Amino acid sequence: MNHPAFKGHGKSFKYWADWTNHTESVTGKPGFQVLLRVDDSSYEPVRELFIERGGKAMGVDHPIAWTNTLNDGRFLYTEFGHEVDSLETPFGRQHILEDIRWAARKD
Repeated sequence: MNHPAFKGHGKSFKYWADWTNHTESVTGKPGFQVLLRVDDSSYEPVRELFIERGGKAMGVDHPIAWTNTLNDGRFLYTEFGHEVDSLETPFGRQHILEDIRWAARKD
């Protein structure tokens, strides 16, 4: 992982959080760089209420953190923190702090 928000972690690691599904992936869209994907086979990706509303699992392309630097901006999206418990770990705190630092840089 070559982004400060994930420094110290390899390409794959286990982490508990409450992941969400999106209607579409940002993979391949202009300006977007996917930083991390979740493995849908590692948890139950679709809850009953979500199914009742027509929701579907994202499948193999399930980004949970990405950047967008289109038009000279710095935007970082992360699902860490959707469930507060996911931030109450050394990794969770480091991740959010590094996200803020990255977004605030001018280079």
